[in-house]
This record gives sequence, structure tokens and C-alpha cells, in this order.
Amino acid sequence: MIKRSDIQKIVNEYSGLTVGTLGSHSALEIMDGAKDESLQTLVVCQKGREVPYKR
Repeated sequence: MIKRSDIQKIVNEYSGLTVGTLGSHSALEIMDGAKDESLQTLVVCQKGREVPYKR
């Protein structure tokens, strides 16, 4: 398993990092966690199904 400190070192080398995923129930959890970590998020979903991801 990758250590959290190793991931933080890698992420700190980037600027403007965005977490992206395809729209799904799992995407809601991923986006929630990313927002908790103050990361920008991007979800790709079907037109008309974007409402849950805008929260």
C-alpha cells in the first residue's frame, strides 16, 4: 500500500490538481472526499443527470 506521505509528496508537485470521474453512485463518494480535501472536482455524466454532482 502507498503511504499517505508518499502521495502527499507527489501531489504537492502539482498545481491546480483536479479529481475527475465518470458520473455514478461511487462518483458521489469520490467527489465528497475530494471536496473534504479541498481539491477541485470534475464529473462527466449524461446530459440531464448533472444535478447531484453540482452540490
